[in-house]
Amino acid sequence: WDSGNAYWYFDGAHSSITKYDFHDDHGPGGSDHSDGEIARYVEGEVQMDARSVSHMELDRAANKLYIADTGNNRIAVLDTTSGSRSGTMGPNYDGANQYRMSNATITTFVDGAQAGLQKPAGLAIHDGMVFVSDYQTSRITAFDMSGDVVDYLDTALPSGSLAGITFDDQGDLWFVDMAGNQVLKISPKN
Repeated sequence: WDSGNAYWYFDGAHSSITKYDFHDDHGPGGSDHSDGEIARYVEGEVQMDARSVSHMELDRAANKLYIADTGNNRIAVLDTTSGSRSGTMGPNYDGANQYRMSNATITTFVDGAQAGLQKPAGLAIHDGMVFVSDYQTSRITAFDMSGDVVDYLDTALPSGSLAGITFDDQGDLWFVDMAGNQVLKISPKN
C-alpha cells in the first residue's frame, strides 16, 4: 500500500513493478476502475519465480520500495520518485489511464549470491532492518540498512516452505509455511 487507494505490485507477467492508483473507492464489489491510473516501472528489470512470492515493502520516509526480486536472486530498491511518464501501454481492460515510467532508478540492495540467499521471497522492514525469507533455503535473514547480514535463522523447514513474512505491533515475526499449510510466529525474548 502506498497511500489513499494506491498500491504497488510485482507484475511478473511484465517483469515490472507497477503502481495502481484506484483514485476513488468504489465500495464492496465495485468493478468500474475507469478513473484508475496504472504506471509500469522498470519493465524487464525484475524477474518472478512462478513457485514463490516476491514481496515488497515501502519505506515512505525515504521514498524507497524494497523488492524481493526472486528470479534475479536479489533484494532491489526502487526510488519511487524517479522516472518520467513515457507513453501508453495495453491492453486496457478497465479504461484506466495506463502508462510506462522510463528511467526509474532501481538498484541492488543485496546481491543474493554474496549474502547466502537463493530465492528471496518474503520481505519486511522492522526496527531499522530488512528481514528476508528464502523460499529455497528456508532461512530468514536480517540485513542492516547498508545491506550487510546481521544474522539469520534456519527454520529447519523443507525447501519450498517459506513465503511471506511480517511483523505485528508487539514485534512478533509471522511467516508463512506453504509446505505445511500454516502460519508461524516467532516472539522476541522479554
